[in-house]
This record gives sequence, structure tokens and C-alpha cells, in this order.
Amino acid sequence: MEKELKEKLCETGQQLIKEGLVKGHEGNISVRIPGKDLIIIKPSGMSLDKLKPEELVMIDLEGKVIVGENKPSIETPMHTLIYKYRRDVGAVIHTHPLYSISLGIMEKPIEPISFSAFKTVSKNIPIVPCFNPGSFELARAVVDKLGENGEAVLLKHHGLLTVGKDLETALNLSIMVEKSANIQFLCLLLGNPEIIQIASSKEGD
Repeated sequence: MEKELKEKLCETGQQLIKEGLVKGHEGNISVRIPGKDLIIIKPSGMSLDKLKPEELVMIDLEGKVIVGENKPSIETPMHTLIYKYRRDVGAVIHTHPLYSISLGIMEKPIEPISFSAFKTVSKNIPIVPCFNPGSFELARAVVDKLGENGEAVLLKHHGLLTVGKDLETALNLSIMVEKSANIQFLCLLLGNPEIIQIASSKEGD
């Protein structure tokens, strides 16, 4: 199981690079080991497209390294606190996508203005105030904004964070949120886009 999760995490990191959601050493990603209070997380200072399974770090929910020689991501406090408070979360992805960051900086929550966005964001994606990267204050604010069933938040001046039951779910959400942000950004250049007001549905086409 751990080997499979490490391989899947590396594959997900490569996909994040391919989708343009991160560049270079940006971003961090983690996955919970089912049935255990342990997570596998990206090491600090390493590029997601070059990660190898043996380079990943296993930590407990206090951030203590259990397996691995590398230093865990600077955002470890944010990841571990999410897993502590959200037993339903199996994966956490933090990226730096262009349009999501831009809307976050301008304090414009991502809203459902297209049907593809509506399936992803039935209400809106809230914005977490700016705190120092890696700080407990940031971790606490993220958990507060996610609440009991939130799936994504914008980190002001910092990027996008998504959670899911597994890596695939969190990855797909990251891609769709950035697409929604792209559409909203372009529409805002033309005027004030209308928010869709219909019954919520997240089913595919």
C-alpha cells in the first residue's frame, strides 16, 4: 500500500506540472495512509516532476519524520492539521496556479459562473487571509475556512489548496478550480459575470 501511494503521489506531481499548476520547486502534496495517522508528503525544495518514491517522507500527524532522510515540506503544519480535523480527507494538494492566485490576491472568491464551474463550486471558494508560509496561523486559518465539508480554498497571495478522498479527486478538483478561475478572470475583464442560480449538481456531462 505505501509503495503504491508513493508511486501515485509522484505521478500526481508530474500531472500538476503538466497542467501548469506549479513550476520548479513550487507546491506541495500529501496523501494519508489508510487506517493510520500517518501521511506521505513531498520533501522541501524538490521539484514535483522529478520526485522519486524513495525521496518522499512519511510523517505522523505531529509532523515527526517516521521514514525518510529528507526534510518534509515547509507547509507540513497545514497538511497535518487538515488531516487531524478532517477524517474524510485522504489527500491534500497545494498549488500556485496563475488565475487562482490572481483572484485570491484581488480578494475575489471563485464563483460558479459557468456550468463546469458550477459542478466544482456550487457556492464559492473562500479566501484565506495572508499568513507566513509554514506557520501555524496559516494552517489554522485554512482549516477554519475549509470547515467540515469544504473542498478548496484560495490562499491570499499564495495559491490554491484542494482536498479529496484520494489523490485523483484532489488533483481533478485543482484542475477544475483553475479552469473556473480562468473563465472568471476573463469575464471580469469584460464586466460583471452572472452567478448561476440553479439546484446544485456535481455529476459529469
